[in-house]
Amino acid sequence: MTPGPAHPDPLPPRAGGRKMLDDMGGADAVLARARADVEAGEYRRAAEAPDRALLAEPGHAGIRALLAETCEQLGYGCESAAWRNAYLNAAQELRIGPPGLRMHSTISRETAPALTPAQLFGVLAVRRDGLAAQHESLRIALRLEDLGEDWVLALEHGALTWTPGPARAGAALSLRMDKAALAAAVCGDRSLPDSVEAGEIAAEGDLGALRRLSGWIAAPQPVFNIVEPTPGRDL
Repeated sequence: MTPGPAHPDPLPPRAGGRKMLDDMGGADAVLARARADVEAGEYRRAAEAPDRALLAEPGHAGIRALLAETCEQLGYGCESAAWRNAYLNAAQELRIGPPGLRMHSTISRETAPALTPAQLFGVLAVRRDGLAAQHESLRIALRLEDLGEDWVLALEHGALTWTPGPARAGAALSLRMDKAALAAAVCGDRSLPDSVEAGEIAAEGDLGALRRLSGWIAAPQPVFNIVEPTPGRDL
């Protein structure tokens, strides 16, 4: 945590950017001051206000162009390759958007069967959309018939956890399946709700809970914004 009484609980980024714009007289005023800093060679200072202003007005072409130019100059002046890459990637994102890359899954049909149930649950957990599920609470009991194992999946405050053993109480849904059905869901071959409909998984209870959980499991995204907020995220 950054020390100082103003830092433990700052305004959210977008609200803070809007407040800064209002205090400085709007986006055009911020642009004019930042341009003066660029002309004076004060690139680090020139990047600060436009970076925050862009959160409030992402479509302002002048601020985008100036911040891209500033990041480019900062990148050219870096000895550190990591810093240089960060600055130049930021400049590229501001000008043409993030690079387009194809996603290659690291979990294949060949590797998934070799993973333990706990490892498969872990893959699902890191893929869950915590913000979308932050206000939800549910418990699902699973029986892996071929392994003779019982597990409980619990979603609380956006975090998905798994515990070995039968559910004592409070499970919205009970599922009976083979490990192969769980591996297929992790690989993306067939979702758990689809496996229920296909008869590969026996379900008892609230199927809506399984559909909600499946809807909160997102595919990994290899490309993401480093300057602007990720689309759809409320900042």
